Amino acid sequence: MWLQSTSLLTVVAGYTLLLVLSSAFSDLQRRERHQRLVQTLAQQVQAGRLDSVPLRSFGLQVSVLPLGPVEAPRLQIDASGERWLVSTSRLSLADGEQRWLELRQNVTRSLEHQRITHLLLIAAAGVSILFTSFLLRPVLRRGLVVPLNDFDQQLQRLEADNLG
Repeated sequence: MWLQSTSLLTVVAGYTLLLVLSSAFSDLQRRERHQRLVQTLAQQVQAGRLDSVPLRSFGLQVSVLPLGPVEAPRLQIDASGERWLVSTSRLSLADGEQRWLELRQNVTRSLEHQRITHLLLIAAAGVSILFTSFLLRPVLRRGLVVPLNDFDQQLQRLEADNLG
């Protein structure tokens, strides 16, 4: 039984690692896409071609602020439960003025998709653990327990023959 427990713990550890790496990779991708979007929008602002109204239909809110700190992308939740990735970056305009570009990107759908993916992964892990458990028990019995019992019986017969 110890071997079976160890094997099941290994399966659990593998799926846990997969879940953690998947989550970290998704977050990293989301932040990199956000940074690329900031760079593209900054170029449009510098060229004077940014129209933020159509961007709202894509879940983006862009503001050019006179002052503000530079802030890396961070997750915020508004009162309605929507999740936004928000960042502020310094921007140099064509006339040399300094402004700050604030980008708010709605990532609610992306996070929901990630949540569903993780739930499916957890379900697959559960099925895998059950499958491993059910298959491992007869394999261990036939491949380890029965041969060891046969060997033990042979040793007992040898001892009885030598003593008698």
